[in-house]
Amino acid sequence: MHRIPTTSAALAGLTLCVGLTSPTQAQTTVGLDLFADGESRVFEYFSDVFSQLDRPLPGSSIANDGYYSISAESAAFQSDPFANEPSAFVAQGSAIDMFNNDADFQGNYTLTYDNSTIVAGAGIANVTALSLPFTVDFGGENGDPTDGGTQGDALLPSSDYTTTASNISGTVTLLDGELVSIDLTADVGLQFENFPSPGDRLDGTFTLAGNRFALAVDDPAESLSFGNGGGRYVFDVTGEVTNVIPEPASAIFVGLTAALVSSRRRLFRDEFA
Repeated sequence: MHRIPTTSAALAGLTLCVGLTSPTQAQTTVGLDLFADGESRVFEYFSDVFSQLDRPLPGSSIANDGYYSISAESAAFQSDPFANEPSAFVAQGSAIDMFNNDADFQGNYTLTYDNSTIVAGAGIANVTALSLPFTVDFGGENGDPTDGGTQGDALLPSSDYTTTASNISGTVTLLDGELVSIDLTADVGLQFENFPSPGDRLDGTFTLAGNRFALAVDDPAESLSFGNGGGRYVFDVTGEVTNVIPEPASAIFVGLTAALVSSRRRLFRDEFA
């Protein structure tokens, strides 16, 4: 699975113009509805296994994902699982529930932006914060018994983790008050609660491009350590932000231009009234 590229906003040139019309500084927080691709995967190299969202164990009576052997796959996949695909899928152990809520993520994912550049529900705004509670949906101990899973189907024994986002850089585009595109990158750190030493935080990136998201974590220099040693952990999770509704660039351009003209007319009337 490939990391998705960050796309630059085609209409970024309008940002400054729109911003000039609205001196008010305020923050707006919106929810992000994430729906994961079936090829999303979590890897645990210490035990030589990976889990894929849409690959239940053969013959399993439940729909949960299972563990498959990493070493049974190609050398290219073992080395770089982001740029290569598995094909062997040699099952290991019993059915698990790594992706606790399957593809329809239930965590309270949010994004905050500076709305001072938004006029009449349209504009391009800088993103200022992200909340990414991935532990609710994969790799944590919050199993979902409703689909056959059990509590404790975690990447590490009885351990949830906290995801922090930093170095956030990017924008949201709104039209008629609705999100039509998000383009950003951020550094993320996954800190497991039962493994609190600094070396037990896994670092990676989170990307939003249009209505697509990608979490890419592969931090062998800071592999998680536990009883018998350490291991490499990889998160390759992608999907769609379903409440971002893409619009053609031409429609966005017309909408933003109309909002700008309307705002300037109001300013003109106020000034000469």
